[in-house]
This record gives sequence, C-alpha cells and structure tokens, in this order.
Amino acid sequence: MLFEWYKYVASLALTVGSILPESPGVRRIPSVHFGVLVGLLNRCFRLMMSNVALAADGHFVEATQVLDRCVIESALKIQWLCLPESKARFSHYLADGLRRDLKLKDHVQQKIRERGGKPLAIERRMIESIEGCLGAASLSEGQVRGAARLPTLDLICVALKLPEGFYIAVQGIGSHPVHGTWTDLIRNYLIESDGVFKLRYEGVTTHHNQYVVVSRMVVRSIRTFLSHITDPEDVKDVHEAAAIADREIASLDQADQGNDFQIAPGEE
Repeated sequence: MLFEWYKYVASLALTVGSILPESPGVRRIPSVHFGVLVGLLNRCFRLMMSNVALAADGHFVEATQVLDRCVIESALKIQWLCLPESKARFSHYLADGLRRDLKLKDHVQQKIRERGGKPLAIERRMIESIEGCLGAASLSEGQVRGAARLPTLDLICVALKLPEGFYIAVQGIGSHPVHGTWTDLIRNYLIESDGVFKLRYEGVTTHHNQYVVVSRMVVRSIRTFLSHITDPEDVKDVHEAAAIADREIASLDQADQGNDFQIAPGEE
C-alpha cells in the first residue's frame, strides 16, 4: 500500500503544480517565483515516477536511494522558499545555480580571448544557453555574482523547524548513495564473506521508509505551496486530499515499525 500512496502523492504534486498563475483566487506573485515553485513540484513528480519505474521490478532499487535525496531536497526548498518574506530567498535560489553557469561562461570567454576572439560553434551555443537561463530568471550578471549564498540544507532544515536530527537521518545518511561512500558500497554493491568482498549482483529491496519519508515530505510541500499561492479555504478539498494521504501513510508506517521503538531485547 505504501507504494500506491507514493504514486498517489506524486500525481498530486503534478496536479497541484499544474495550477495556472492566472487561475481565480491565486495570489499575484512574480512569474519567475511561481515558475520556480511549480518547476520544483514537477521535479518531485518526475523523480518519484522514475523511482516507481526503477523499483517496480526490483532490479535497480539502489538507484532510487539517489533519487530519494533529490526529491527531498526539492521538497525542502519549496517549503523554504514559501517562508514569510520570501522575495530574497528566490533571488538566492536562482543565483545559486546561475553563479555556476557564469563561472563556465567566464572560462569559455577566456579561452575565446586566448584564441584571438573567435569563438567555436560549441562555445557560442554554451554562452547563448547560459545567457538564456539568465534572461529567463530576470537577473543581471551583477545581481547573480553579488547575491548571498544559498543556505546549506542543514540550515534550511533549521529554518523550517524540522525535528532535531532530521537532516542527519534523512539527508546526511541519504548522501551515501549519492556519493558512493563505503557505507553505500557495503549496503548495495558488495557482499562480505570471511573478509573477502565480492560483487553483489542482485538488487537490494526497497525499505518502507523510502516511501514514507519522501511521500510525507512532498505532501508537506504541496500544502505549503497551496498556502503560499492562495487562501487555503479556496483549495480546502486539495488540502484535505493531501492530509488524508499523510494520515494513511503515517498509519501504515506505524504498523510497519513493529517494536522498533521499544527497548531492545536484553537491554531492559
């Protein structure tokens, strides 16, 4: 059932992200800001559905762990961007990615100057692509270069008042499959027997926490987004649909936990 609720939450993210900015009752916020939020919701949907495809036959579940962290990061950023006085946060978010693009542009332009000012076709396309992204964000190069740095995810978790230890347990540990640490190799890619390490060929199984944490975090982002763009009363049915999903997932999670949160045997 958690798998089905996971798919439902993904579809709900797509549905909510499809709200048009000109829809009745939607607050007038800058077009780029609206685009960032619905783009992140669409990212959650597409990555979650990629996980559905990867986990369906059980062959590439380890890859879903990488995508989980990406989904949760996007969900956290939606919530952070929707905090009060959000205008500056959007500028920081936009500049964070564009700053990297400008570093590449600087590098390419330096190579062009060294060549006597004649760009290669590929260099011209790269510069035009970067300038297109910059223009779409309605930011100048100076604004990007001078913007404050985006807070790290652990600080974003603090700003969102998430439970102590959330970042460590979810995003910190979630970095193992992203970076291919020793912990990740032992869990997903190696089998140890008498001190000898051999390749693991069969796929690992999906842990129910993957469906629970990702789904509930995306639900929270959906509700945060709705409250940011419109009066909750105007979309109370959607809020209730998200709330029902959250309650059902929490209930299934509780049932799956068994005695996980009881004193371990022998430690009484």
